[in-house]
Amino acid sequence: MSERRKMRLRKTLLLAGLALMTATAGAQTPSAEKTSTASPSVSVLSDSFAIPQLGRTRRIWLYLPPDYASSAKRYPVLYMQDGQNVFDAATSFAGEWGIDETLDALQSHGDSGAIVVAIDNDGAHRLDEYNPWHAANPKYGGGEGDAYVEFLVHTLKPYIDAHYRTRPDRGNTGIAGSSMGGLISLYAALKYPEVFGRAGVFSCACWIARPQILEYARKARPLQPLPRLYFVAGGLETNDGEQAHDQELVVDSLIAAGFPVRTAIRSFVPAGGRHSEWFWRREFPAAYRWLFGDSATVASLPATPPNADWVLPSWTRGATCYEVFVRSFRDSDGDGIGDLRGLISKLDYINDGNPRTSRDLGARCIWLMPLAESPSYHGYDVADYYKVEHDYGTNADFQRLVAAAHKRGIKVLVDMVLNHASSEHPYFQAALHDTASQYRKWFRWSPTKPAELNPWGYSNWHKSPVRDEWYYGFFSPTMPDLNYEYQPVRDEAMKVATFWLTQMQVDGFRLDAIPYLVEENGKIEHTTATHIFLRDYAARVREVNPESFTVGEVSDSTKALLGYYPDQLDSHFAFELADSIISTVNSGSAKGLLAPAIRLQRELPVGRYSPFLSNHDQTRTMTKLGGSAARARVAAVLLMTMPGTPFVYYGEEIGMTGTKPDPRLRTPMQWSAAHGAGFTTGKPWAALQPDSTTVTVASQDNDSRSLLALYRRLIRLRAASTPLAAGALVPLATSSDAVAAYLRREGESAMLVVANLGATPVSSLTLNATPGSLPAGAWKLRDALGSAAAAPVAVAADGALAGYRPLATLAPVTAYVFELLPAQPGRAASPAPHR
Repeated sequence: MSERRKMRLRKTLLLAGLALMTATAGAQTPSAEKTSTASPSVSVLSDSFAIPQLGRTRRIWLYLPPDYASSAKRYPVLYMQDGQNVFDAATSFAGEWGIDETLDALQSHGDSGAIVVAIDNDGAHRLDEYNPWHAANPKYGGGEGDAYVEFLVHTLKPYIDAHYRTRPDRGNTGIAGSSMGGLISLYAALKYPEVFGRAGVFSCACWIARPQILEYARKARPLQPLPRLYFVAGGLETNDGEQAHDQELVVDSLIAAGFPVRTAIRSFVPAGGRHSEWFWRREFPAAYRWLFGDSATVASLPATPPNADWVLPSWTRGATCYEVFVRSFRDSDGDGIGDLRGLISKLDYINDGNPRTSRDLGARCIWLMPLAESPSYHGYDVADYYKVEHDYGTNADFQRLVAAAHKRGIKVLVDMVLNHASSEHPYFQAALHDTASQYRKWFRWSPTKPAELNPWGYSNWHKSPVRDEWYYGFFSPTMPDLNYEYQPVRDEAMKVATFWLTQMQVDGFRLDAIPYLVEENGKIEHTTATHIFLRDYAARVREVNPESFTVGEVSDSTKALLGYYPDQLDSHFAFELADSIISTVNSGSAKGLLAPAIRLQRELPVGRYSPFLSNHDQTRTMTKLGGSAARARVAAVLLMTMPGTPFVYYGEEIGMTGTKPDPRLRTPMQWSAAHGAGFTTGKPWAALQPDSTTVTVASQDNDSRSLLALYRRLIRLRAASTPLAAGALVPLATSSDAVAAYLRREGESAMLVVANLGATPVSSLTLNATPGSLPAGAWKLRDALGSAAAAPVAVAADGALAGYRPLATLAPVTAYVFELLPAQPGRAASPAPHR
């Protein structure tokens, strides 16, 4: 069966389930088999409230805050769909939200309270009333959504406002629902923004009218003061996460229509969430607090869902990490192979520990590619997890390295290869030669070659050299996969991690190839068992060292990446973001540059993803950019001004080149034009690059215009700047497709980044921003990179920006970074004049 047919089948089953639920939901009397769970704050306003727009009647529920009878105050009102499920398990057809219990508890802890009006669905008419567009998907009804919304706006709300102490303005009137109820709630908020200034959209069934709701969102315009729209969908929703994908499309359409992120929109996809009432009940408190909280409360709320709350070690704030291949960094004994003592001798290049100097990079952590004993040059097939590779030195040498790094304020992360071991590992050799070995279950075996193929169309099963059988190795026959379904393997992984954290004193791990850890039922990547193991593994690491940091390699789409949050590793590499930076800088067009960063920001806390440009598996940045030093400079600025915890591959800061095969991506560091590029006094283990005598640290060390000098400034700027270290990314609209512009903003502090990716100058560029984007006031701009002077800017009280011209002309292939500073008292800044 094709994937498309499977998708249609799943959707048909889902609709069948919806139809069954709506039919069941038509009952207007509590089930005798269920006990009522509604609190004393809940009553039935009417069992047959008239809906003149549809010629029907409906049961309406009413929640009044516990202090309603004893106070004279007025309350905001939230209108909710599928009233059967809102308060009472006795009437619910799929579980209840427990809104009454939640609001009772919140008011007891100081919340001012809210009135909730819950409207039952009408069973057989649910799909008609919750969808305005019959033509969108006529098989599943629709077409009565406008009449239903008219009832809410012109009949029900006037009645509630006339009979109860409400705060009837749009800022205190909200609407919410889930699934089809989420669709109609979103539609109502967009159609009547002057009525509903707040909307909670839970797991929107937007697929049923996808083109129509997206078009409607694109045509919407935010009123002032800004509305608040809260979106949430689970990572384990029906149809392979279709709700989460549609939510992303809707939010992107609203952003394009002028709704600012964070101030008007919040959107979350908790990884473990499912299409169910228990999930929406769990997410409701965060939505309510954001929708109806006062300005101070809203400003204090985290930019992430509460179930994704995560405390990163303090040292990561504003930190940059530097990836090192020890074999290629510095050779201390003339054998042509880089080693630990050589790396120690070059630590001052990475960070000398003295904040008053500027000749070091200023990186706050190093990621060391595999260090454990291995038969290969790269080390990704480990033969002894407890012993340092003999080419690099001894365990004692490594301990000296860590001590020297820590003395300079450098944290040390090591590559941990969990998916597989070396075929020369003693445990595999024992299992290979003896079917009764205690290590036999540590690996996967088959008496015949299984027919399963990997996503690239070839088999991962390899013929045993000893007997007529096969073993599993995803990457290579020399890298047999470990069997994480076997408890002793999981226990050993924890033991190895503890060894490196305690005896070797490392500060965390980069985890290699984690999507392939545990196979299940013919699925070889991104399995549930893999997520469960990673959750346990990361918890053990944090238990042993609470200040540790873990970063994972999921070289896949952002959609796949998000499945590894919220409660597994600290961070993962942002591959789509790396691709977007390189591709747009290469193309000269800024279109699409910020989309991956905006999505990551929408879904995750700032520090929990790691941008980069290239790594040891990819063509080097300078080679990708065709040898253009100007484009490499722009790429560096974009990388170092993005949210996240960035990583820089060794040699990238001087513009080293290299392309496949892999050994040519990992050639020796080019320190000088001396013999062996200053890397060794002997013969380098790998041939040097052709430009090894010209592209060197020595040639750029004293050149303030060099790429190396730029990286030094950027890494220091990031560490010292609160907006760059922890601020939100706020995209700005530009008058040229060749120009990217965005803010990094944290409270009243902001940095402005403007980059002309095109090959020609851009004159009279204008920048525009939606309300809430910038801090209001008069600002002067300080050039953080010392390359230009920008015009001052006056930001209106609503935080919008219109027609601002920062520079008369932007040079081709050039990036600028400006810090916004308050204008001097009595000398308020003004926008640059329009020409």
